[in-house]
Amino acid sequence: MKGHKFKLDVVLKLRKMKEDMCKMELGSLQKRMNELNNFISGHEQDIEEAYKEQEDALKTGLSAQNLHRYPMMISEKRDHIKRINQEKEHLIEEIDQKVQELTKLKGDVKVISNMKDKSLDEYKKRINKKMNENLEEQNQNWNTIKDII
Repeated sequence: MKGHKFKLDVVLKLRKMKEDMCKMELGSLQKRMNELNNFISGHEQDIEEAYKEQEDALKTGLSAQNLHRYPMMISEKRDHIKRINQEKEHLIEEIDQKVQELTKLKGDVKVISNMKDKSLDEYKKRINKKMNENLEEQNQNWNTIKDII
């Protein structure tokens, strides 16, 4: 409404901005989690391919110098998967913290938003009451003029 001013509008806008920032941070954390999952699946696929290559190479004949590279590569990939899993665990903790923070921020925004709605309802009631008083006064004036005429 035109004449209604909510004193906490600035606070509400700031809280909404904080909520939006938290959502964006949470989204970037979830994006990173997806990237880590993709890295893990890529490494697991590389390990499977290395096993297949090793089996094919053994069937066709392979020197001992070339044979030792497969177990080393596979162990490197597994070590990398372990490091990624550790990073994922840390990331899961961060995501949980962000979800808790977002929940708190949403609650704060909801409280202030409810206060704003309540304030607007009170304003509308006051305006309607004044309009009704004016209408009643005009009606009484009209009745008095009518009686005089």
